[in-house]
Amino acid sequence: MRKLLIIIFLILSYLLFWSNFTATGVIIDTRFFVIILSIILVSIFIYFLLKERKPYYYIVLSLSLLLLILSIKEYYFLYDEKEITFQNDGKDFYGTLYKPKFTESKCLIVFIHGSGSETRKEYAFHARHLARKGIASFTYDKRGSGKSGGETYEVGYRGYANDAIAAIKRVKSQNNFKQVGLFAVSEGEWVSLIVDSLEKIDFILMVSASGTSPFQQTLRELTYRLERKNFNNKDIKEAKSLYQKILAFDNDSLNRKQIESKIMKSQNKAWFEAGEDFSNELYYYPWWHKVMNFNPKEYLEKTNTDILVLIGDDNQSFPPSETISNFKRYKNIKVVKFDKGDHSLLQWKFGKGIPPPFFVKGYLKTYTKWIKNNCNKN
Repeated sequence: MRKLLIIIFLILSYLLFWSNFTATGVIIDTRFFVIILSIILVSIFIYFLLKERKPYYYIVLSLSLLLLILSIKEYYFLYDEKEITFQNDGKDFYGTLYKPKFTESKCLIVFIHGSGSETRKEYAFHARHLARKGIASFTYDKRGSGKSGGETYEVGYRGYANDAIAAIKRVKSQNNFKQVGLFAVSEGEWVSLIVDSLEKIDFILMVSASGTSPFQQTLRELTYRLERKNFNNKDIKEAKSLYQKILAFDNDSLNRKQIESKIMKSQNKAWFEAGEDFSNELYYYPWWHKVMNFNPKEYLEKTNTDILVLIGDDNQSFPPSETISNFKRYKNIKVVKFDKGDHSLLQWKFGKGIPPPFFVKGYLKTYTKWIKNNCNKN
């Protein structure tokens, strides 16, 4: 029984260690925990070995020592993590710079957040992954998130872009980086284009970009959802018309009464609940009106920056075929579509949201190779 428990414990420990190199590492960072666990294992097996000098204990002790060595190597000897603070708009921001330990990176990747409140931990996995490959990365707490000051929705995309530019300037002032690339996720697509227009950016990686405005993307997300649920064109058209009015609602009292009346009349229709985005109450979001009509085409037509767009075939926020169509006109942009992968380019093999998640095959390899090629251009 003891042997069985020891084997199970060792296997679980190794799984925890390797999880940091898989999509599970995006959700939870077990690196330090595995070091503590492996130290405990080594101590236990030394104790058993001193009591009973059996070959079995030599084996498990060796495996525990190997786990300890691998864990310490990953945590302390492959890359450095350094907290860096910077200021913008009178606010203090906090981030972490990941630098390769034994090679000098002339290239810096800065992560641009998706929507909502996001901390640096959201992108720590990818920052560590790139640091292992010899590329420095910086990820920071978004405005109003983590340790960073301000309110997330007090500024629009231009404000987020200025935050990112302040981060770039601060990190570059302390390091000898010659190139800067952006790793933009979802909503970060729009922010990265503003950054690119204001600061010298060498290349941009976009994950799950749409190539259209936030208003059109959000509206299309609704109709795309109803299409997948097999609603007919009449229902989709009716749902689209109502949602369009809700998205454009500007807090006008007369307009409010008209839209609320339409909501009341639509509540019992099948598409209302199936659309998932409809509410029985009408809300006005000032922040949304700052960003909803942002037109990426104005920026895409002017930039010569190399851009790689990665999308998954299971992205339910926007049809992948339409992303390809929106970007194909630009010579400096390449779109890669994976056969599987959701909005985060993850697969949930045991059901949506049921761990462990898996990266879509080829995702890490594709973006790593592309980034390294761009970093080696100059």
